[in-house]
Amino acid sequence: MSSWLQLILRNWPWKLLALTLSFAIWIAVTGESRIMQDVNVPLDLSFPGSLVPAGQVPTSVVARLRGPENLLRRADLLRLSFPIDLEDAAPGTVTVQLDPGGLRGVPSGIEVLFVEPDRLAVTFDQRRERTVPVVPALKGRPPAGFTFYAATASPDTKRISGPAAVLQAVERLRTDPIALDGRTEPFQVRVRAVPDNPEVRLLEPDPVEVRVEVDRLPGQKTLNVPVTLAGGPPGTTASPHTVRALISGPPALLEGVDVSRVRAIADVEGVAPGGPVRDLPLRVEFREVPASDLGRLTVLRVEPARVLVQAPLRPPTPAGPAGETR
Repeated sequence: MSSWLQLILRNWPWKLLALTLSFAIWIAVTGESRIMQDVNVPLDLSFPGSLVPAGQVPTSVVARLRGPENLLRRADLLRLSFPIDLEDAAPGTVTVQLDPGGLRGVPSGIEVLFVEPDRLAVTFDQRRERTVPVVPALKGRPPAGFTFYAATASPDTKRISGPAAVLQAVERLRTDPIALDGRTEPFQVRVRAVPDNPEVRLLEPDPVEVRVEVDRLPGQKTLNVPVTLAGGPPGTTASPHTVRALISGPPALLEGVDVSRVRAIADVEGVAPGGPVRDLPLRVEFREVPASDLGRLTVLRVEPARVLVQAPLRPPTPAGPAGETR
């Protein structure tokens, strides 16, 4: 028997067993079915803090995976992510090619065939902040015989941030709707202020306290109110001295409003001594009326709405003890 044949036949039972096991493993591996599976993979964008994406930006891509069925079924595909480094981005549009090799968390033995979409365009704008007023949003109406007067928010402003171009168009923040149905008296409620644009972020997310003034249908009351001059040189006079103010509000509240609680004011700060007669507008203020009641009082009309004001060249001289001027 030749030497090579002896070498082959030496320990032949063990060699046959090893060959059989190798063949079985090869059959198991190559014979296992391979499948394809589409998976939504979240995008992980990083960019400078001074910038913010403008417009709608995709939050995920679809990756097609291929691999042994058992492996794909057992794999934790929720760990997949697609990081995109845009730290060098500047304002404007940046286009990024999405390479399947950029997928992170892919288990060994699984290949990524492609990613869809295969490119991503992101438009960046400068990040800006500003303060805007909060406006209560209302819905419904009070029952018959009652009406809505006013609504005030506290705080009445909020800080927001977002793309510079978007923030320029934001004039206010509305609250969640506040229902007036069935309301017959003033009430207070806590609500959220909500940006209308999803690109705008609220920097102060705390709720807003809104006081809503609801009361009986308004009545009217006319008062003869003295004209008060604010500022100006001594001796300044106004004509007429009194005006008629027509005030509207709930009947019970109007009963407590008299002449002592209403002022018709003319601002005469710019009136010069000895100067020409000035025709100035009037503004009406309420005195010693609780702030919670002011929202239900309205000045409908002031007649006349303006007064003639003049300051003398010299202030009047006070009279002496015997009636003589000093």
